[in-house]
This record gives sequence, structure tokens and C-alpha cells, in this order.
Amino acid sequence: MPYPTVRTGKIVFERHKGGVNKESATIKFDNKIISAATFIQGVDVKFVEEDGRKKERPFHRLHYKIAKTEISSSEGGGGWVPDKLSREVTVTAELGLRDASLDWDDYYEGTIYVAVLALEHPTRDGYE
Repeated sequence: MPYPTVRTGKIVFERHKGGVNKESATIKFDNKIISAATFIQGVDVKFVEEDGRKKERPFHRLHYKIAKTEISSSEGGGGWVPDKLSREVTVTAELGLRDASLDWDDYYEGTIYVAVLALEHPTRDGYE
């Protein structure tokens, strides 16, 4: 019988300007995954100078979301065929930050902290 497991991770967004940034992270599980869902646990974001030092200024618009949760790895795609199941979940998220000018002309960086709830197959190889 499949069972649920939660793993946590983070998606790091390096210094960026010019719009919303998209990054991914891979979360690994002990057994092969049948299905998965991702939840945001928290967001840490700040404006930075061109040299990476923190830049003090008020936020005006903060954009963050989970764009995609995908069961995938070098073992093949997800699905219900046991030999095609994977032990890895790739989470893709978006992060964007603007000040009151409403332009994307300031550098920002941040981290989105996530929890992945996965339904794991009860055996390591995916077969009963």
C-alpha cells in the first residue's frame, strides 16, 4: 500500500533584475514516487546592490508561486508503470520583486522554502 512522505527543500534565486525569475530544485525520496504536491513554507527575498550587498528600500510588489511539480529523473518519467517511476521530484518556482517605480530595474535575490508531499511506492524498486 502506498504511503505519504514529506520532504523539505529550498529553491535559491541568485541576484537578478529585469522581471520574474524561474528556478528549480530536486527533492529526493527513499522510494519511487507515485504522485506529489508542493507547498510553500516561506519566502525570503531582498533587494541587493550590483555587488551583492543588501539594498534598503521598501517593497511594492512581490510575486512568488510554484510553477510546476514534476516526478522526473534519469530513471525515466513518472506514471503508473513501476519500472518508470522515479525517486526524485523537481519543483519549479517563480520569484519577482519590484519597488514603487513598478519597473524591474533593481537587483533582488531570495529563497522559496518548500515542502513536497509525495505518495511513495512501498518497495524501493516499485514492485510489490
